[in-house]
Amino acid sequence: MQKVLFKALASITPMPEVVHRLEELYINIIEACQDEWAKTPRMPGFYFSDDVFAFAMSCRGGVIPWEFVAEIADMLWESTARGSTVLFAMIYSSPNREVLINISLTLMQDETGSGTGGSTDTNWREGSVPSVGS
Repeated sequence: MQKVLFKALASITPMPEVVHRLEELYINIIEACQDEWAKTPRMPGFYFSDDVFAFAMSCRGGVIPWEFVAEIADMLWESTARGSTVLFAMIYSSPNREVLINISLTLMQDETGSGTGGSTDTNWREGSVPSVGS
């Protein structure tokens, strides 16, 4: 992938709890990509969540390699460790734009569609494979 478009949606005050929670989220994604998810087929899209944050990736034009997911999570972990705590949306594109990967970090939505809510039925922290998104 070559081109990146990045949009910060909102800054989060970098309180220790927020930094720790985001670091944990990214570490869990990296570990899952290198272990359980590496044994499953690559997907065109998926969604990871905890009780506060929702991390999503979707691809137009192909499937997303687990190695790419781990690399992105590692870069985001490093950024968070340096104090960057933002909600974001970004797009990676191949040089010819045949493959576009949308990546986002947002707050979980509750049943009413606002705020932060509880976890979904796909709880990646317990080692399940993320659900396929559209």
